[in-house]
Amino acid sequence: MTAPGFDTLSAARELEGAGASRQLAEAIAATVRGAHSNLVTRDEFRTGLAELRSDLYRALWIQAGFILAGVGALLALFQFAT
Repeated sequence: MTAPGFDTLSAARELEGAGASRQLAEAIAATVRGAHSNLVTRDEFRTGLAELRSDLYRALWIQAGFILAGVGALLALFQFAT
């Protein structure tokens, strides 16, 4: 699903109707179009959020594994020392 389009022609005509020069109206419409093109859709946001959540859980499991391995190594050292 893509973001809905922005009609620069009708925006420029509306600005001209409000008293802006053609050049100014076209520049404003192009600026709004450029800003609008960087927006993400709800589906794109959810997909990115799911990927981020997956990466965070993977990092959590890796850290948990290292912690458990470290605790196991410390317990083995203490047992060996006594």
